[in-house]
Amino acid sequence: MSGLREELLGGVRVPQYLMVLPVGWRQHDLSRETEEALLAGTGRGVADDAALAADHERRIRATFADLRAQKAFCYAVADEDSPAWTRGAASLIGTKVGADPLSAPDRILDDAIRRLGARPLDPHRLIARWAQRVPVEQTGGKIVMTTVSYLIAIPGTRRTQAVRWTAAVAHSGALAPEDPALVAWERLMDAHLETFTWIEE
Repeated sequence: MSGLREELLGGVRVPQYLMVLPVGWRQHDLSRETEEALLAGTGRGVADDAALAADHERRIRATFADLRAQKAFCYAVADEDSPAWTRGAASLIGTKVGADPLSAPDRILDDAIRRLGARPLDPHRLIARWAQRVPVEQTGGKIVMTTVSYLIAIPGTRRTQAVRWTAAVAHSGALAPEDPALVAWERLMDAHLETFTWIEE
């Protein structure tokens, strides 16, 4: 994900890293090959309906375009091998921030501390963490998206660049922030983000 090929193809380049994902979760890049493979793999169920197939392709294309516009470099989701309670409408997205003054890591962090109570996740204070709930309009009614963000400065950039991991899960608005299922999901994400480490080159 961090090679010259990705840079030449317009991908987002970040230093190499290691991070343990939850059981059954898989990480994917945002290459054209991954996009086409996802379309082929998930489109079989709607292949016999031209309208559904066209809508499915539009949604996948739009999602990848949106992620690339955010300077995302990968995403991770649960597959069929994961425990049932970690599946559903949950994802983990990695983006690179700091390409312009508005996305400077310190500016993002200052805002998160002021508005959302951001705090260090790890004892070494290398990972900043904050959470928020956002109402989302959806066909059939409103849902809530709980997101947990983690900001990690990229070494050697003097905090001018960072990676931001965003874990998100969609759920009913009736689910309170202190609901055991939601608390368990956030703790799961916290535990795995704490394994994040840069690989020294």
